[in-house]
Formats: sequence, structure tokens, C-alpha cells
Amino acid sequence: MPEGILVVFSDGVAKKDAAYHDWYETYLPQMLEIPGVASGQRYTFSTFQIDNRPMNQYLTLFQISDIEAAKNGISERYGTRLGVELQRLGDGVDQLTMSTTFFEPASEFVVGPAAPKIPVEQQHMIIQVISVPLPSRDNFPPAYIAERLTKYPNFPSVISGQLFKKSQFQIQNTLYPFVGIYPVADGKEALKDWPVPPTNWKSLNAARETDPALRPGGCLEGVQTRDFYFEAYVKPEPAPAPPPKPAAAAKTDH
Repeated sequence: MPEGILVVFSDGVAKKDAAYHDWYETYLPQMLEIPGVASGQRYTFSTFQIDNRPMNQYLTLFQISDIEAAKNGISERYGTRLGVELQRLGDGVDQLTMSTTFFEPASEFVVGPAAPKIPVEQQHMIIQVISVPLPSRDNFPPAYIAERLTKYPNFPSVISGQLFKKSQFQIQNTLYPFVGIYPVADGKEALKDWPVPPTNWKSLNAARETDPALRPGGCLEGVQTRDFYFEAYVKPEPAPAPPPKPAAAAKTDH
């Protein structure tokens, strides 16, 4: 089992989408050359969403076999972003909105009872970024496992689920202490039963009405999540070449 994951949210600079994708074509195989980086998969933000507030357009998930080695290798090749400095990335990457976080498992890997068998490159992804009050963080994983991880993989089209916690090894200041990762075969089908993410007072009140765990005194009190659906990234087919122009008619002398 991999030691952890590297979650990378990113965007292209405005009007530089082509430069962003051209750079990523080189970046992804370079990342896989770094010791400790086992594999990587790209995703794109779906128009069919759970949380409709703005989010990065692209997600890359790397499976990490050795977090410390991967962190050291990435820092050496690309630099760190622990302050205002930027990493050595392509000029098509918007580093002001980029988020790069190493996570390690906080739960077992749970496979859905009716998990469809499809290749990884065809799987989509529901990612749940989770804010937890500092005093509750030690007790959060068992509460989440009992209240969430035992339920979500049972939803139609959900392949598996796992909770991760922030690693001590980082190359950038981090925002979220936990993430839940849920590969799915069909996001529209999976989200029919997906609960309202408690991200603001309105949705939190709605969630409390149906979920006692979120009410005052509940085991998930104070926890807020943002749930996003990303589709597997598919490289666009190149535009077909324009048809050849008809040859000009030969002139004749009269």
C-alpha cells in the first residue's frame, strides 16, 4: 500500500491554457522520475458539481511510496513555497492559486460492496477537503470513519474510499488537515445520495436537520467539508488539418 498521496490543485494563467497543458505534458513524467513518487493521475473540475463555489480547474493525485523522499526530490527539482517565493514551474501555471499537500492514511482503504471494476485512468474522483477544529483533530478520524467512511462507499458507483491526514513533510503551507478520497465510476449516479456539504451557515443548518453527528455535542461538531467532483482528464484530440486548397486552374493562351 502506498505510504501516502500528494494532492495538487492547480490552474492555468488566464489566456495561457495551452502553455499550462504543454508544460504539464513534461511535468507529469518528470514527477514520476522522482524517488518516492509511484504514479500520478490528472482530473478536471466537472460542470456537474456538489459545491458550486469556485475551485481550481485541475486536480492531480500522486500515489507516494515514500513521502520524505518525494518531498526532498520535489524540493530539489522544483523548489518550495513555504513563503512568498515561487517554485520553478512553467509560466502557464498560476502559482497564486496552486495548492500542493502531502497526506498520509488516517483510515484503512475501504472498497465499495458493488464497486465497478474500471481502469484507474477512467475513474472520476470525489474529493472532500475537511476543516476540523484544532482541539478535535485527534478524535476526528474514528468519528469520520464511523459516520462517513462506513457509508459513502455504499453509494452507487462509488468504487472505494479512504481518509488521509496532513503529513509532517510539506513543500507548501497547507490549508486542510484532512481529505477524503472517493474514486467513482459515474459521479452523477454517486451524487444522487451524496449529503449536502456543511460549508456555511445555510448548508450546515440543512445538514444538521438530517445528521445528528453535526449538531452541538455530536461527534463531528464544528467540522466543515467542501466536496468536489473531478472527472478524469482526457487530452483533447488535435484539431484536424484543414483540407488542401483546390489547385488553381491552368491558364491557356488564345
